[in-house]
Amino acid sequence: MAQPYGLRILLSLVNAAVVALLILRPKLVLFTVGRIARFAARVLRGLPAFLFQRD
Repeated sequence: MAQPYGLRILLSLVNAAVVALLILRPKLVLFTVGRIARFAARVLRGLPAFLFQRD
């Protein structure tokens, strides 16, 4: 499926910003990725208790 031209431009700009950020501030990127991974792990660990609640 073809993407609209405007969306491709937006994705290209976002990609360029991410690459520049990786080059200029790698510690910030690693810190942010670590925080997101920690949050995702907490959510996934709590999921069984949430799904199988007993009333």
